[in-house]
Amino acid sequence: MYVLSDMSSEKGLTAQNEEARLSSVAPLYRRVEAAATTATPILLWWMLGSVAMSVMMDSILHPAKSESARVSIVATAYFAVWPFPLLFTAVSGAASNATYGMRLRGLVFRDVHRAPISRWRHIGRVLLGFLCVPVLPVSIITCIRDANNRSIPDLLCGTIVCKTYSTALEENRSNR
Repeated sequence: MYVLSDMSSEKGLTAQNEEARLSSVAPLYRRVEAAATTATPILLWWMLGSVAMSVMMDSILHPAKSESARVSIVATAYFAVWPFPLLFTAVSGAASNATYGMRLRGLVFRDVHRAPISRWRHIGRVLLGFLCVPVLPVSIITCIRDANNRSIPDLLCGTIVCKTYSTALEENRSNR
């Protein structure tokens, strides 16, 4: 039996306790909060970036180019910059298996056996989550009907969203 050393608040957790600490599936409301926290800065970047690029390109290209040329140049510049916040979100949380919204809410991605997922799987899961936004109502219904609150991207990637040990510990203390 080995002892885990990465736990800050509880010393001497065994491997069995490590498995038990991740057995708590994240409730749907927490997942929605985490998704909204993660998506808000990305949406702001896209909205403010599109306005800023339109103003800059309009002032630079106004006298020299036709309307269709200006639109195509602004669209090209915008879509060249568009993926950066999304990729940053996907890559920045790969080491911790959580987006920043999930980290703030005490949630992590795990595979169906509650083991940590690889960095590439995390990046793919986050990107697939953003691609599935158009079918969000169906994904929420899937979460409600699934025993482990798994959404469509979770089902496709074989992941589950669990509470971290500190979150579960805090909830247990508050329930006493």
